[in-house]
Amino acid sequence: MDDRARRRRTCVMLLIVAGGGVLAAGLGRLVAGALSPAHAAHAALMIYAWGILLPAGAIVARYFKVTRDQDFPRETDNRFWWTWHRVLQTAGLLLATLGLATIWSISTAGGAGAMTAHGRLGLTALALGWLQVAGALLRGTMGGPTDTRLRGDHYDMTPRRRLFEALHKTGGWLTLALAVVALISGMVLADAPDLALAALGGLIGLHLAAVVHCACTGRWTDTYRAIWGHPAPRHGAQP
Repeated sequence: MDDRARRRRTCVMLLIVAGGGVLAAGLGRLVAGALSPAHAAHAALMIYAWGILLPAGAIVARYFKVTRDQDFPRETDNRFWWTWHRVLQTAGLLLATLGLATIWSISTAGGAGAMTAHGRLGLTALALGWLQVAGALLRGTMGGPTDTRLRGDHYDMTPRRRLFEALHKTGGWLTLALAVVALISGMVLADAPDLALAALGGLIGLHLAAVVHCACTGRWTDTYRAIWGHPAPRHGAQP
């Protein structure tokens, strides 16, 4: 992998981030319409977080552990996916939290019992998102030939690591699905114009198309094999 390829990938990701921000800002104003600036900011931040950054981070983590310019399996442990997964997910959750803060006083004005179904869906998705971050801190030790110690939860694929991967990956996609429902319900609640709903549908469709394309073109590579160049050991065995 040369520096030019790394710079090119970085530029693409930055364009996605910047372009997504502009799109989300415009959609936020469109969705809010005659509602308050707080509603517009809430819509823009949530669309940016759950409609652009977080899905992109999930797709990068699943399908870009090995990049096309990489001489795999001679070259392993490409950190592109790891870096951008953390950047996009952290930024997305922080912006979603800020989006909640912009509307919190309005949504709870009548007490906690007055919160709408949309509010409960969004709050649940955000809580699950931060739970993903907390769970990632419990993923265990790395191990492997390039670590300070050969033995580790990931390199040995201990029960702890297997449980983490099952919960983290499944939980992440389920959280995104719940967030999409929250986004749609928010637009319905705000009586957003058809153009805004169509734009959101286009965003969701774009992410789904990317997933289908990557899956059909063999972009997925197991995390263990992407890092160490060989399959993970069977349960109870050591590499």
